[in-house]
Amino acid sequence: MYQDSQPKSRTESYNPPNERNSEQGSLTSKEITEGVGTINIGGRKSSESIDMRKIRESKETRNPSVEFLPRVLSKEENPKNEERKQENHQNDRPIRRQISMSDKPRTSPYKRSNRDIESNSSAGSSSMKKTTIEFSLKDFSNLSYPYIDSHCHVDLIFNKFKCESEEGLSTWMSKYPRSFNKSFIGCIPNFIEPHLFVKDESTEKDEFDMKWIIKELDSNPLYLGATFGCHPHQVKRWSEKEIFWETLEKILIDKRFRCIAVGECGIDLYKCESSLDQQKSAFRRQIQLALKYDMALVIHCRTGRNGDAEAECLQILKEELKGQLRRYLRIHRHCYMENWENAKKWIEICPNIVFGFTPAVFNFSGSQLEAIRNIPLDRIILETDAPYFVPSMFKDYLQWVNLPGTAASTALQIAKVKNIPVGELMRHALLNTRRTYSL
Repeated sequence: MYQDSQPKSRTESYNPPNERNSEQGSLTSKEITEGVGTINIGGRKSSESIDMRKIRESKETRNPSVEFLPRVLSKEENPKNEERKQENHQNDRPIRRQISMSDKPRTSPYKRSNRDIESNSSAGSSSMKKTTIEFSLKDFSNLSYPYIDSHCHVDLIFNKFKCESEEGLSTWMSKYPRSFNKSFIGCIPNFIEPHLFVKDESTEKDEFDMKWIIKELDSNPLYLGATFGCHPHQVKRWSEKEIFWETLEKILIDKRFRCIAVGECGIDLYKCESSLDQQKSAFRRQIQLALKYDMALVIHCRTGRNGDAEAECLQILKEELKGQLRRYLRIHRHCYMENWENAKKWIEICPNIVFGFTPAVFNFSGSQLEAIRNIPLDRIILETDAPYFVPSMFKDYLQWVNLPGTAASTALQIAKVKNIPVGELMRHALLNTRRTYSL
């Protein structure tokens, strides 16, 4: 600690105030007030009058042998702080501690590249706003709670990468390790293009590959199960062929395929060549199969220029799930992108429903963000819909093909929107996925 009196210099002898003898003299209050007084230089008494104001006003006039009362050094000037910095640098230790997601730090751990808040004109409400927040790969790698990708398409990833026949999930984990957080515990692949597992006169030679499906599912324990069904885009080609329905039913009970759900299936009125009547018929039959074999149902529902798919799906479910059936059918509402009012309708008709969120949440705004805030934690699960929806933090790393391991990135955004710790969100998502798919 600094003393309240003058420090000792190389040319000055100094005694503390209480030990100073009378011969050395001291400044009187009057002399201090007038700026003139007697000071000690080099241990000798001087009666010379010095204008203290001039000394304070000009650094050049200061006598280097004259020491004034010390001022408190700033953090930057303190040599001890500099020594600590150098020591930390030499030991490669960060000066600031690492901020965890569960903390409430003064400085946010999230990297904000754009703090502008934009109104969502399409939502029709000025109160609904979108905040642009970018997360980094470091944020992703710091996640530590176990998670499952509840919905991906490994056959489509295979085609996107133009893989060799022996390649699959194990290969992709080796090639793109940063895409798979250490807490990744598995995924649920969806096989929704019947030509891959149903062979008839219209199936081309390079389309059918049931052996690859069985081999791939056996190749890695991170495949927790699989789903099989007919996507609305494929309904036009397959819904009226009994060989498809016969093969699908056999797959549901064949343990080699490890089937734990039916679908994805549903209604697509955005861009689909299948007619609405064809889609309705195929959707009903797959609902009945899920009920028959007590399996979860994965629903694809997309409204577009051709009509309201939400209303169509809900009406069919209301008709098919009469009485007590509605309480038992476990439903995964895949890739939810609608508002809270619509979500409440799904919950009312399908009490045992969960909503899957993909990395599309990074582009949500308005009523979509309101839906995330209001949907209960026990109804949220994570999914990638890989190879689609590459998260922004992986754009440079994966470019245009998403992988199942990135599902945890969605948790970062959902937790931020709901203003809860990301670990809490991931814990609920894991439990919800296990409950829905009986894992």
